[in-house]
Amino acid sequence: MITEILIGINILMFIIQLLLPGFTNLMMFDPLQPFELWRYFTSMFVHGGMFHILLNMYALFIFGKPVEKKTNLLLIYLLSGLAGNVLYIMLAQTGFIPMIPALGASGAVYGILGAFVVLYPSARLYSLYFPFGLSGKWAAIVFALFEFITMFSNDGIGHAAHLGGLVVGYIIAKLISKNEMQTYPQQWRVYSWEQINK
Repeated sequence: MITEILIGINILMFIIQLLLPGFTNLMMFDPLQPFELWRYFTSMFVHGGMFHILLNMYALFIFGKPVEKKTNLLLIYLLSGLAGNVLYIMLAQTGFIPMIPALGASGAVYGILGAFVVLYPSARLYSLYFPFGLSGKWAAIVFALFEFITMFSNDGIGHAAHLGGLVVGYIIAKLISKNEMQTYPQQWRVYSWEQINK
């Protein structure tokens, strides 16, 4: 249920973005405004366009549903998104990455992916990136390496926020499930809903 609520909030915020000029600028994360503290949280609920929100909400649904069954999804979403923004501003303020505004649920969703690979260590992920399947652990490593390598580019994407969210989501799930981890015995197809409600 938390997954659907988070998706609903993101969709509602996107509708408001379309209806109210200036709303996005007020909600997005701006490294030039580090003391406007609400931006650390509101930025993870606003998006830069239709494709941006559709991709994030799809990933949130696919990974959020199974994670929600085993741990506190809301905590992971918020703390991962927050951690992503903190890492982003630290690197931006020190000149390692460009000082450009950031928005989107990607950092939080990456955190949920990090939690997923902890909670379902035997799951295999299938997607356009991994057509022959890849274990969740190795998929997370590939994503982490990609985000780290591209983090210093000037492509307008908040790779630092993605990486920060992924790492923190992984750590949170490790801490929460330290004595409760169970191996998930089935393969998980990220483009299919077949396993979600089982």
